[in-house]
Amino acid sequence: MHRLHRLRRRLQSRARPDDRPGRCGLRAVRPLRGGLPDRRAVAVVRGEAPVNRRGLLALAAGAVSGLLVRRSPSAAGELRPPGALPPGAFERACIGCVRCAEVCPTRAIRFPPGAGLDAGHPFLALRESACVLCMACTEACPTGALARIPPVPERIAAEVRIGVPVLDRKACLPWSGQGVCRLCAYVCPLGTAAVELVGPQQAPLFHPEGCVGCGLCEEACPEEARAVRIRARPGGEA
Repeated sequence: MHRLHRLRRRLQSRARPDDRPGRCGLRAVRPLRGGLPDRRAVAVVRGEAPVNRRGLLALAAGAVSGLLVRRSPSAAGELRPPGALPPGAFERACIGCVRCAEVCPTRAIRFPPGAGLDAGHPFLALRESACVLCMACTEACPTGALARIPPVPERIAAEVRIGVPVLDRKACLPWSGQGVCRLCAYVCPLGTAAVELVGPQQAPLFHPEGCVGCGLCEEACPEEARAVRIRARPGGEA
């Protein structure tokens, strides 16, 4: 119950009285004028050559250009947003509408560029920004590619399985005997269910079975090499 209380406090601290599903409670993103961008406009920003009207559509897509990352996706190792269906089913259900990325308050959800209109699927860039478990992306998904999960601590703790923490003890300050840190344990919304401090150096010991994979620990790690990283679970979300 302690871990759920801690997660509940974290969620409440980010909530606003006027929050509605699909809207950013942190006001970190603004709604696009005229609604969602045209699918063809998004394709242009992803790297397709603008031809005729596509050049004009690219201007309308400028507001979402920050959600698109110039990288080569590797589906087998991608971290998907909360509630993602198993691999294969997720790719078939996702239409690349970018709604999940639009409502993400931390911009953790990104899209890769693609050669076709439906080439890109969302992934989490946790090294740059963690998932704050607001579940807005699951509310915004129109196809069920992201199964809806209410922002309730009990449901989040039980259903969200983005990835698993992998610790490099040689890069970790306490484990390598270079000092005391505790940051990963301090920011973890699941508390000791996911990570606890052990030994005289208060070194972090991660419990993958209790971790939701939000990446707050990875984001907080002070080491440039990031002693802890979130990796994809075998077979996708459990």
